[in-house]
Amino acid sequence: MPAPFFIIGTPRSGTTLLSVMLENHSEVYVDGESVGISLAREFGYFKRVLSQNPTKSKEQLLARICAQSYKGRLANLIPEEIIAQSIDVRTLLSESVNQFAAVAGKKMWGDKTPELIFHIPAILELFPNARFIQMVRDGHSNAASLHQRQYYPLDLAAQYWKEINGLGLAYQYILGPNQFLLLRYEELLQDPSAAMRKVCKFLSIPFESEILDLSKASSTKGDGAYVAKTIDSNRIDSWKKKLSAADILRIEKICGDLLNALDYELLQLGDPAKAKSLSYRKQFWLRQKMLFQMLGRKKRTQMIDRRLVKTNIPFKVRLRNFIFGTFSQVFSGDFIRLFKSDYR
Repeated sequence: MPAPFFIIGTPRSGTTLLSVMLENHSEVYVDGESVGISLAREFGYFKRVLSQNPTKSKEQLLARICAQSYKGRLANLIPEEIIAQSIDVRTLLSESVNQFAAVAGKKMWGDKTPELIFHIPAILELFPNARFIQMVRDGHSNAASLHQRQYYPLDLAAQYWKEINGLGLAYQYILGPNQFLLLRYEELLQDPSAAMRKVCKFLSIPFESEILDLSKASSTKGDGAYVAKTIDSNRIDSWKKKLSAADILRIEKICGDLLNALDYELLQLGDPAKAKSLSYRKQFWLRQKMLFQMLGRKKRTQMIDRRLVKTNIPFKVRLRNFIFGTFSQVFSGDFIRLFKSDYR
């Protein structure tokens, strides 16, 4: 079977839409549960444990980390009987994803994990021939969506867009066109057929017109479906009505240089060279501000199983997330940069 692929990008950039369309392909199975980051993290743990405890049973350790992975997602992907027969981890994972696709009557396994771009080196250790499709959405629109739907401070949303898509641009050069594809969200909405032909060519699968019919996808049926049954190109410029001129300038002052490099229009910042990333100190305090705000936000609308669901988050869960998020910031490798002028 062909190597697996991973759909990545900034949250709210169209990754779910692309995954739903590819699900309609007769040869493609897209995992409904994002497992990319779990794969990267758990097998990083596997390396660390074995390097310190070489006498441990590799099979028992693999079975344990799969069972204890987030929501047991790796346990669903990697059967214990395959673990017992595996020669090496790469073979184990290849056989697992191939079997997963085969059970569904498909030939290729794929996964949609937007922020996986931070873990690409780890994924390439496991799947050397993996392919990556990065969805790129206009930074104005993406930042506005992150701000409104996921409660990011607008400046932090713009910086996050810049960080992820700047990395995408770098990986496009590092991995080359056979392993890394940048696909614009706007392309997908304006000319779905041309965009999906490009995707199919990249994945070395035949184009099928059925992938354009979203009404056939199970993810678009029923109440609260996250993806609509039809593609609406009017959404491309909807951000222009949501953002003030001052907000647009705030975004462009942070990521106008990358917007320009990706051929997106600048409306307020005349010279893209004037754009400047937020300092690490500013990013730290904006993240901390967001954590404080989320601590007090009981009701949220979230995507669960590709459905928009309104949920009540218990205070103990919000408190745990606040504490964990704060500790993650303080003990991250970036924290030291707050005190070193060389990094600002």
